[in-house]
Amino acid sequence: MGINNVFFKKQVFDRATIKKYFTKAKSNLRIASASNQPEVKFHFSYLALIQIGITLMATIDYRVKSKDGHHVVIIENLAEILHDKDIDVMGNLMRRKRNSDIYGETTNITSKESKECQIFVDGVLKSAEEYIFKQKHLL
Repeated sequence: MGINNVFFKKQVFDRATIKKYFTKAKSNLRIASASNQPEVKFHFSYLALIQIGITLMATIDYRVKSKDGHHVVIIENLAEILHDKDIDVMGNLMRRKRNSDIYGETTNITSKESKECQIFVDGVLKSAEEYIFKQKHLL
């Protein structure tokens, strides 16, 4: 895996920090799951996806730097770590939709779309949890 030093800094994380990051991702996904508002479900699913990526980067001793484009590389690295190219495809679709919504384009996030995103991220969360346990990073 090619780690871009513009976006990541080598840093060792303890298990407590990794657990805290992963707990935040699960919390965001619980908010998404509980909401009946498509926008809330979508945005919190996206936040959970990014937090999962941050968590997995921490398991390989990298801290994410906040730079323009850092969500793109978080998603790319998350897909690479979990060996799942669908994460890159779906994650970037979500990212573009989120950016359109935030930066003023008229964006319609449907209930169906937000539910599909939430279910997708739930699967990514399960895969990440398996990966973390295999890496002996106890949650």
